[in-house]
Amino acid sequence: MIEKNFRPSIRRLLFALFLLGAGIIYAQQAPTLTVANTKDESWDFTIRVMTQTFATETVFFSQAEGVTTFTANAVLFSQGQPAILLASGKTDDSRIVEYALDVDYNGKRTMIEATVKGDVLEVRSGEKTVTLPWTPNTILLDNNMSFMWQYFLYYYPYAGTNDFIAVIPQLVASQDTIAFPFTIQRAVESDGTVTLNFSLASSLGIINASNRYRLSHIQIGVTKMERTR
Repeated sequence: MIEKNFRPSIRRLLFALFLLGAGIIYAQQAPTLTVANTKDESWDFTIRVMTQTFATETVFFSQAEGVTTFTANAVLFSQGQPAILLASGKTDDSRIVEYALDVDYNGKRTMIEATVKGDVLEVRSGEKTVTLPWTPNTILLDNNMSFMWQYFLYYYPYAGTNDFIAVIPQLVASQDTIAFPFTIQRAVESDGTVTLNFSLASSLGIINASNRYRLSHIQIGVTKMERTR
């Protein structure tokens, strides 16, 4: 049975990688790796708060008849209660265009869906739907789902902008505002690595990746999200 009123649990789980700032510097060189190369592979991630593991995650990509799909599972530990997040969806080989999330936390479940329909993005939970414009700089970055950051990184060098709109689907269960300004403030490439300073809503942080934009880790205060495979 789906629990429609998931507001208190979602708020306890919200660990969004939000960051802050201003300025525009474009990446100097696009990598040779394209998002399409994610077919038929898997990635692993961990999120740590100081020395404590907060979440682990694995995502699998596959491709059939030219369509790239994914499934992801994450286990979070919040106030002694494990939360299970199961995600699935489809990409257009540059961005995620279909996304479904099943969250099981403290004995309650919620379902969240996001679907691109032409130039519109629909985000749904229960009977609630939020509709947003789907523009070339709109991306999905959901709470506690690390793989979406890696997918964004593979898209970033080809996007032609440093200014994005990040839609966070899980927030639809607790509020009407689910889209936020997301800006790459500074991009520096040196010795085979790329460092990106970014702002998201009222928070700021740093992304470290290889010069092929394979994510190493994201640091936000004492919180660190790391790609381990």
